[in-house]
Amino acid sequence: NTQRIKQIIQSLLTILLPSDGEIEALADATMASAQADRMHTLLEQQQAGTLAPRERDELFALVQLYQEGTLRKAQAWHEAVRRGLRTPLTP
Repeated sequence: NTQRIKQIIQSLLTILLPSDGEIEALADATMASAQADRMHTLLEQQQAGTLAPRERDELFALVQLYQEGTLRKAQAWHEAVRRGLRTPLTP
């Protein structure tokens, strides 16, 4: 039964763990340019004090999307370094 459990765990890991290519793609991912441009426009409006309430909600959503993407990117970089796909950014 121990062998069967090991096989099940290996199968689950194969399904759940991203491939090297997927890790590389996540490490290189960036926010869509249209979204980034819109976020920067809204940030400028916020700085100028001209941001409407609806735009504030949109800005919040875009910043959250950016932060989540940055976190996923950092996690992918960590995994890529762990797998030997990339060298650490700092020694």
